[in-house]
Amino acid sequence: MTQQQMISWIFPILLILFFYFFLIRPQRKKEKAIDAMRKSVKAGDKVITIGGIRGRVVKEREETLILEIGEKTRIEVMRWSVSSVVESAPKKKTVLTPPEEKEDKSPETSEESKAPDQNQASESQQKAQDENEASEKAENETETKQ
Repeated sequence: MTQQQMISWIFPILLILFFYFFLIRPQRKKEKAIDAMRKSVKAGDKVITIGGIRGRVVKEREETLILEIGEKTRIEVMRWSVSSVVESAPKKKTVLTPPEEKEDKSPETSEESKAPDQNQASESQQKAQDENEASEKAENETETKQ
């Protein structure tokens, strides 16, 4: 091959790479994200369909969803017709309780737990006292300058 023939092959190859990295690849990522969103729709989610219908998912099936769009008004839509999830259903929280601990606390920690208001009050009194000392110090400095 001559040099001119190689140059003529480089332009189409660069064009194909450009289209792949700037058009095809981002579109595939976007489609995967939309598919994941549609698969993760569950009962209780509020969704908008591609037709503009807003509703709450009442029941989900493999390929369809039952939406409640009004009081006692339900429709069945295809899962692929969901364009966005407006509000996700609240997740059930499982509370893990720690094993019972022995009552072997020091007197300092038990006093703190019994009277948190007293600790807050003493902290606020300390802050007020610090502020008063700072203002007196500033007044003394201004008097000595005069």
